[in-house]
Formats: sequence, structure tokens, C-alpha cells
Amino acid sequence: VAGQPIEMGDEPCMLFTFADLELRRKAEAALRQSEERFAKAFRMTPIPTVLVRAEDGQVTGVNEAFSRVFGLGEDRVVGRSLEEAGLWVAEKQRLQVEAALERQGYVLGLEVCLRHESGANLDCLVSAERVEINETAFVLLVLQDITERKHSERELFDAIETVMADTSWFSRGLIEKLANLRRPAREGGDAAAPNLTVRERQILNLICSGLSDDAIARKLGLSRNTVRNHGAALYRKIGIHKRSEAVVWGRENGFPLNISDE
Repeated sequence: VAGQPIEMGDEPCMLFTFADLELRRKAEAALRQSEERFAKAFRMTPIPTVLVRAEDGQVTGVNEAFSRVFGLGEDRVVGRSLEEAGLWVAEKQRLQVEAALERQGYVLGLEVCLRHESGANLDCLVSAERVEINETAFVLLVLQDITERKHSERELFDAIETVMADTSWFSRGLIEKLANLRRPAREGGDAAAPNLTVRERQILNLICSGLSDDAIARKLGLSRNTVRNHGAALYRKIGIHKRSEAVVWGRENGFPLNISDE
């Protein structure tokens, strides 16, 4: 209610105005409930989460999962940027995240390396999005630790490399599956690149078919040393160092070829 004295002719009067505040109270209550739900979800989510002020990059809040995974409590992070807190390992990755946020307003599942309080590096997926809280712009970052998964993948790839060191033990079908698992095949591979000789193509074809150097030498009527010399030249041309990598490269580029294609 608001009142204001006015004159109507010679008579002093009061002008009262009334405003219905019910809608405003409901909007304010809904806003409070929304902020409370956000704060609760922020605290309880099991994935490390950080709230950063967009204007200056200063951290205004971290959840318990962040402190547990990275070993940094609020007292070590809040009021500082993530860079000042020593979280970023590679400056290039930090700039990449910031550029993506500036360009499109969000980042989804970008793989980066972040630093634990102990100094250990952690492989993480970063997702971030700009949000507005009380008319102030913030960035909400979710940092998923995938270190164990990456370690398992590396162990798997190392095991595949070891197994594929001698492909003469395996069928063509198994070689294909291992090669595809190690590095999924690209579409549109060019079997002729990069300018391999006929003999190099023959040897690569037989390597991808699972033959050993001795078997290749017998099939082509060459000495084992000659096969190895051609193999060394082949490796240099395609930029690899291991037999297993030759199989992977061959699978990506259309080998093994059919007899009619050789």
C-alpha cells in the first residue's frame, strides 16, 4: 500500500495505491527453492564440481567430491583461480577450455590432464557451462577423473601389442579384431599410399594375413634377410616401428588385399 496527499478542488484528499504482491512472493519463493536445490545438488554430486566467477575466473565454491579427488579443500581453492591453485598441468589445455567457453558457452567431455595436490597427474574429462546466479555470470565445471580407466586402456593396448608381435599364431579374423580394437579403422583408407613398391605391398599384405618372416620368405622365394630389408623400408615409409603397428596401419588402409588386387 502507498499513500500520497492530493487536492481535489478545495478538499484535501489522500490517494492510495494497492499492489498485489502474491505473484512476486511466489516468484521469490520459487527462486529460493531453485537456489537451494542447486546448492544441495552441487554439494552432494559424487563427481568433482567447481563454481567459478566468469568475470575474473576466481573459484567461489567446490564440492566434497572435488576435495576428495584432488586433495584440495575450499581453503586452498576458493578465492583463487584454478590456475593459481595449480590444478592445470598444460597451459594449452586451459586455453582450449576457455576458448570453447567463449565461443559456444559450454564444453562437453574434453580430455585434459589435471594435477592432484600431491603433484600426481590425473586424466580427467572436463565439462563446463556458463550459468547465471543472482544476475552474476558463473562457469560451472564438472571434472570426471578417468585415470584408472585410461590406465586400464593403456594396459590393454600394451597387451595387444605384445600379442600381435607374432601374428603367425592367429587367424586372419582374430588379427582384424585385434587391429580394430587397438585403433579403429578409418574410412576411405588408401591402400597405395604412401607410394609403396610392389614388393613392399606384397610383404605388407602377407604380414596382415598373419605370416611370419620365414613364411613370407618361403612364399615369395626370398631370403629371410631380404624380407627383413623390405620390411624395414616399409616401416620407414609408413612411419611405424613394430610389426603390430604394421598390421594396424595395413588394416586402416585396406590390407590384406585379395589375390586379384595384388
